[in-house]
Amino acid sequence: MRTASRRKDCGWKQYSLAFTFGNASEYCQTLNKDYYMQLFLRDMCLMNSCYECGFKSQLGYRRPSDITLADFWGIQKEFPDLDDDKGTSFVVVHSPKGKNLIEKLKGCLVKEIPLEIGTKHNPSYYTACKKPKGRNSFFDSLAKVESGEKDFVWLYKKYGIDSFPQRVYVFTRRCGGKVLRILGLRK
Repeated sequence: MRTASRRKDCGWKQYSLAFTFGNASEYCQTLNKDYYMQLFLRDMCLMNSCYECGFKSQLGYRRPSDITLADFWGIQKEFPDLDDDKGTSFVVVHSPKGKNLIEKLKGCLVKEIPLEIGTKHNPSYYTACKKPKGRNSFFDSLAKVESGEKDFVWLYKKYGIDSFPQRVYVFTRRCGGKVLRILGLRK
């Protein structure tokens, strides 16, 4: 494999996972159709350090880096005029060196905003992701895929699809939220 990327040909809200291989062939699939991306978005196949990130839980917004770069989740709610569905970056400057770097950006729209607004819809800025149930057994099952005993579709069906009670719960919460918004009881 030569490169891997998140492509936004269909926009940020429906981005694609793309791989370009040494022979110039390419794999590209939207996030809702790619099994690996679905497992990744469920935090199932992350490194152990992602669940115990000390930079998030202990330091809060104070980081030893010059900048922190993240996706600006909630841009459509906070600054709809900046939401072009191509993705907006959220950059936090931690040092004079980081400030100097941002000031050198040419041709980029830069808008200074309070940290609280930028992190409002991004809890992962402060909190490490929670290790999903079954993550340890996921890697045991992955070994069966690597050995050829099972295929990746089997792995996805086992760990990437909510159980029926989970789907009912999510559907009920979504519908309840919409009803509360219609009634004016929730924003």
